[in-house]
Amino acid sequence: MAQCNPLQTVCTKQSLTGSLPWRILLRVSTLTEIREAITHLTLAERAELMAELCAWEDDDWDRQMKNDARSGKFDTMNRQALDDLQADRCRSLESNL
Repeated sequence: MAQCNPLQTVCTKQSLTGSLPWRILLRVSTLTEIREAITHLTLAERAELMAELCAWEDDDWDRQMKNDARSGKFDTMNRQALDDLQADRCRSLESNL
């Protein structure tokens, strides 16, 4: 199987080992470049990518957030948010964009 030249932007289909299509840019290093590469995927390919991303194991940040939630660290904040929602002191996300 052919190898990709690290200086190339796109490699040939034969050089890929995964199932995602050959036309995906392999040298994406910024969020902007990643977003642009994703726009070239079909809906099925996007679904495959999402399934892979959602299957990632928790990293340190995820584990810390889950531990904080279990310990009640967010309880006060959550109660305040619910109080604000019930008192109609909230705006929709769309109204803030």
